[in-house]
Amino acid sequence: MRHAMLALLLLAPLVAACGKAEEPLIPELKGRWAPPTTSKAMEQPRVQQVSNPPKQDPNFCRILHVTFSKQRIALSLLGIGVTVFHISGIKREGQRLILSGTPDGDTNPAAQGKLVVLLRDGEVRFDDIYDERGRSLRYERLPAGHAMRKHGATTVGDAFKQLLDVKPCPTA
Repeated sequence: MRHAMLALLLLAPLVAACGKAEEPLIPELKGRWAPPTTSKAMEQPRVQQVSNPPKQDPNFCRILHVTFSKQRIALSLLGIGVTVFHISGIKREGQRLILSGTPDGDTNPAAQGKLVVLLRDGEVRFDDIYDERGRSLRYERLPAGHAMRKHGATTVGDAFKQLLDVKPCPTA
């Protein structure tokens, strides 16, 4: 009995550090989602025929995936989660989800905005992003040295499209 209590006492901090799994934003957004950039990385060369579309490797979602929880939208790369959008509220209008919050988990009230995504055919598509004044930022140009520029994004909408146009990860 003494050994069991000692083991529980030593393992309690480890179990507590694991934390509770985050609940999905809505039931349809449960699980891991693969950005289209993952399937583009596995595409066959353009010389080959398009009639044989590439199949996404289910193990690739272990490396790179997006999750939608009630608190945040996160991009996970090699197990390290990066918050893309911190969620403070949600409104649903049919296939459209309007998420209130801040990009990158910014706590500045001036950075508050709305992110609009569409749920269609089991996929998530980026629609628009609005600032605190209700102005669309979709066509706002990214600065010349921005990190998303090297991935082909020239506007804020392009950058969010690369991150949020996702499909469910295939199951093995």
